[in-house]
Amino acid sequence: MTEYENDYEEEVITGNMTFPIITAVIIAINVIVYLFMEVKGSTEDTGFMLRYGALSYYRVLYHKEYYRIVTSFFMHFGYEHLLNNMFVLGVLGYHLENVLHRCRYLILYVLSGIMSGISSMLWYYFRGDYCVSAGASGAIFGIMGALFFLIIINKGKIEGITFGRIIMFLILALYNGYQNYNVDNAAHISGFVSGMILMAIIYVEKIISKKSFRINIIY
Repeated sequence: MTEYENDYEEEVITGNMTFPIITAVIIAINVIVYLFMEVKGSTEDTGFMLRYGALSYYRVLYHKEYYRIVTSFFMHFGYEHLLNNMFVLGVLGYHLENVLHRCRYLILYVLSGIMSGISSMLWYYFRGDYCVSAGASGAIFGIMGALFFLIIINKGKIEGITFGRIIMFLILALYNGYQNYNVDNAAHISGFVSGMILMAIIYVEKIISKKSFRINIIY
């Protein structure tokens, strides 16, 4: 092991956890959007959700409403959808935000949401299925994929998030998706893969620039 690699491992092990302000803000925005939507109408009404920014390949491709790729992952179909997503975001986002810090974490979250939205849209377009989708799960799966990558690289666990726990989240989410036709598995899978790819890019960039992640890794 090189001298730099020893320094890297020491810094990783001795990091500190801080309050995840970006995760808290994202959760707050999702809740505010949900409450606003409920005042205006019903978030369980597909037509209403489509009118206010849910994702539809028809609207994006033929009406050039590209903003839907972003607005859709701040919208949720009903309170259960919102609560489930915000719970997982709070648990996983807390850990990843401490690894990446605020700017990179926010970029990874948004890009994962965008990439999962585009992938979902193209999936349903080529299948010939008309689908209206919304929810933060694509971006959240991006966080899950990023943590999965870090756990593999570090051969351990990230303070409270183990390899087994990430796998459990992934299996339960995908199983629920295959049992429920309303769940967008295309967005989930593409979000997870996007998060892994983005995390790999960030990891390589930090290694090249000789900067390390500051977080507790327990072997």
